[in-house]
Amino acid sequence: MDIGWFRDLIIIITGVIEIIILILLGIIAWSIKKRIQELSLSLKKVSISAQTVIDSAQGVVDSLKVTAGNFASVSTFARTEIAEPLVKTAATVQGISAGLNTILGFFQRKRR
Repeated sequence: MDIGWFRDLIIIITGVIEIIILILLGIIAWSIKKRIQELSLSLKKVSISAQTVIDSAQGVVDSLKVTAGNFASVSTFARTEIAEPLVKTAATVQGISAGLNTILGFFQRKRR
């Protein structure tokens, strides 16, 4: 056995080890590829779900805007059609009452 035989043996062993390492790296790369595809599909599903939530939230916001507009209309109507005439009527009644009390005060006897 001379030195050339050992050299050839080392080259063969190194080649076998490199082939095994390449096969293992291929299996690992294939496994990572499959995991990434599964993750991509699940992210697409989450994206669709998130878009559904955003659309629902936008619908709620639009509904709240309409409700706020309706509330503003109702409060304006209540103020102009109910509150202002009621205040005017109450002020008129109070003024008449105060005037009558003043007039009746002239005709009442003064108590000691």
